[in-house]
Amino acid sequence: MKILLHSNRTVEEIKEEFGAIYPFLRLAFFNSKEDVAGGEEVHSLTNLIEVSGILKEGDIEIKSTDTIKEVELKFEKQYGLPVRIFRKQKGMWVGTNITDDLTLHEQNTWGREASKPLKFRSDDHIDWNRFSLGK
Repeated sequence: MKILLHSNRTVEEIKEEFGAIYPFLRLAFFNSKEDVAGGEEVHSLTNLIEVSGILKEGDIEIKSTDTIKEVELKFEKQYGLPVRIFRKQKGMWVGTNITDDLTLHEQNTWGREASKPLKFRSDDHIDWNRFSLGK
């Protein structure tokens, strides 16, 4: 996939384009590289030029075989856009920094599988007394 990056595109437009291909991954934008480690995300209606201050416009090519780390570095090094990718897991977005050597395809698949509801057969009997709360 190629994403066109130019000054007046909003963060939301880029996030939606990325999410259309990788629905179990979320692209988050930050004001600085330091913010990526735990700062507040940039508001979705922010234009890309406001994120970086100066934006080299162009296309960013993202392949399903790219690792999370590679994609984050492409945004940072090629366009000065500090981003982080999160994976959906059981209805929550979790950081991928520990698994950033996995590809987008692998992470998206992991997110899809981790988001599936648990299924029990109707004839399954669950003995809740067997479960412990660690006491």
